[in-house]
Amino acid sequence: MSDNIAHALGRISQKLGSRVAVTEAHSGKSCTFSELDMFADRYGAYLKAEGVKSGDRVMLMVRPSIDFIALAFALFRLGAPVILIDPGMGYKNMLRCIAGVKPDHLIGVPEVVGLSLFYAAKFRSLKKRFCCGSFMGIGKFDIRNKRNLPQPPLQTFAPDETSLAAIIFTTGSTGPPNGVRFDHSIFSAQLEKIRTFYGIGQGDVDQPGFPLFALFSTALGVHAVIPDMDPTKPSQVDPQRFVQSILHYQVTYSFGSPAIWQVVSSYCRQNKIRCASLKKVLMAGAPVSGELVERVFDIIAEEGEIHTPYGATECLPIVSI
Repeated sequence: MSDNIAHALGRISQKLGSRVAVTEAHSGKSCTFSELDMFADRYGAYLKAEGVKSGDRVMLMVRPSIDFIALAFALFRLGAPVILIDPGMGYKNMLRCIAGVKPDHLIGVPEVVGLSLFYAAKFRSLKKRFCCGSFMGIGKFDIRNKRNLPQPPLQTFAPDETSLAAIIFTTGSTGPPNGVRFDHSIFSAQLEKIRTFYGIGQGDVDQPGFPLFALFSTALGVHAVIPDMDPTKPSQVDPQRFVQSILHYQVTYSFGSPAIWQVVSSYCRQNKIRCASLKKVLMAGAPVSGELVERVFDIIAEEGEIHTPYGATECLPIVSI
């Protein structure tokens, strides 16, 4: 029997219920661990009532937010594998990936729901669509309304060693986009490595440049600050906004692409800014030069650490330098 990362959220919410779990930097909205756990439960119960069941593949195309995290945990609780596709790969690649993975359901922002109707042949495997936002100006279709409505208790799916938790498609920046299989056992092992090897846990504040990392953070009892940026275009990050939220929320660690830190480190050096609260930076997803490491060291806490986790996406980190 393997652990379900949704169980970890349930346990941490009982322990740290009133502490802030997630903050959206662009809106200033936040929720506590108890609220995040409740949202996940209510979303899960609603989706189950609408016919989503264990084993169903659910494509989640929602912007990084409190709702993205709550919906992902809801699907883990249902045992419904989450399909994440980076829209930054372009429409052609995205449609090819969708046709190949054959999702049973779609939870997406209005633009994606509209796209699924326009390219109906590519989405023919869909049984149901759920809109996260007002569709064609009609708010009643917004799934976010359901997180505030009481729902019957939801029993969390108990996975075995081979139970599928997610399929995550890479951007295709180094070749054709590929779907990477994540079993619940992989998520569980990665969560433990992040906690023990990197020493990350309660009291830390994370600013993840990669949205999926926010799931690990909240499951570890870490306050996740979702940066005001487009994670599909890391090199186009607004460094002022990124740094502003680090300073405002006293972020202690951050995981992201080297492209983010190229921009952020240059900005900080030019403006003589040091992010003194930032004690750990994890960079992965592309080559990390020695020159970049030196620049990032100059802008974080004097006792700060920089790690470059290495390994295939589904088993990161095999090595950490």
